[in-house]
Amino acid sequence: MNGKVLRVLNVFLRGMTLVSKFSLIFVLAKYLDAAELGLYGLVVATVTYSLYLVGLDFYSYSNREIIKSSASDWGWMVKSHTVLVFMLYAFCFPVLTMLFFYGYLPWFVAVWFFVLIVTEHLSQEMTRLLVALGRPISASVVLFLRSGLWAIILSGVLVLVPDSRELINVFVVWSIGGASAVVFGAIFLLQVHGFSFRGNVDLKWVFKGVKVAGLLLVATLSVRGIYTLDRYLVESFVGLEALGAYVLFIGICNALMSFLDAAVFSFSYPKLVADWSLGEIERFYTGVVRLAKQTLLVSVGFMVFSYLSIDAVLQFLAEDLFWEYKESFYWLVLSSVFYGLSMVPHYALYAQGHDRLILISHVLGFSVFVLSALWFSGFYREMAVPFSLVLAFLSIFLMKSVAFVLRRISYSIDS
Repeated sequence: MNGKVLRVLNVFLRGMTLVSKFSLIFVLAKYLDAAELGLYGLVVATVTYSLYLVGLDFYSYSNREIIKSSASDWGWMVKSHTVLVFMLYAFCFPVLTMLFFYGYLPWFVAVWFFVLIVTEHLSQEMTRLLVALGRPISASVVLFLRSGLWAIILSGVLVLVPDSRELINVFVVWSIGGASAVVFGAIFLLQVHGFSFRGNVDLKWVFKGVKVAGLLLVATLSVRGIYTLDRYLVESFVGLEALGAYVLFIGICNALMSFLDAAVFSFSYPKLVADWSLGEIERFYTGVVRLAKQTLLVSVGFMVFSYLSIDAVLQFLAEDLFWEYKESFYWLVLSSVFYGLSMVPHYALYAQGHDRLILISHVLGFSVFVLSALWFSGFYREMAVPFSLVLAFLSIFLMKSVAFVLRRISYSIDS
């Protein structure tokens, strides 16, 4: 298949995943009470954040190395990465049980919480590896199994079978979907030409990668920390039922990044890494400009569509609580737009190896979020988190953009 057909197919699969996730959040908002929806949001956010603790963002190092390496080296790299993963599970799982001992999450979700971490993490790593190996379609199939198909099935069951409308059933079906994604991900990897698990585990390479990925890990934990702490702050500021409305709105907003990943980033960032590593500087900068245009077009289109359609969505859900917090939706969409735009200079800096600049921008952005949330909570608790998200991601976008432009100027002077 040619490039255009592959892109269309990839967007279709990602689009189906996106529609599935949309359907699920609406169905949950329709058939679960607000408190249950809020708890679901807490579990999702905590599982997502835990993935970075058990993964150390090591893929940011290993995938960049794989892109630059020949097929003969892929096997031992992946095998070494796998050893690291199981070492991290053994260390992190006992620590994560503290969430239940200290009452941040209820014990009845504990088993599913750890099952979800494993299935989500392994399927996520396989998706990323398939992208790095130039198999975006296979990666999208795995993503659809991980986040799409099970959501479609669950939505249908919840609509048709009233007795199934319990939160625990969401976690059961989610776990099954994740497990199927892991199985198919492994099958697709073994079908990649030149891929095998031959070669010895290289712990020296692993420890070097941990040091390099450590910078990006702190950077990622800062951003994901925003999207985890926000749920806990909303619960603290305005209560678990209000968190249900927030989970609905932020779930809609997250669709922007899902679509950008599918239609733009998954195709663009490997090319940026390859062009820079090969010394194709002009082609690299041309790729960055193209990436910026595509991201801006998608982001603005998403914002306009979201603003125009939110009333129809709330009318369908027929829940007064959601209308009460409708104002927050507009700010959450704006914060997502800034987040999406910030990924343009992010991928450019990542391709150039400027991990420290990414780290600084994310840590400062997290600081902006925490400080502004605490400040706004003193006089406008309902909007403290949405306002703070806008300020945080605007700050990150501006810092990355300035860093990239200054690097561009420096390169031009040096050359």
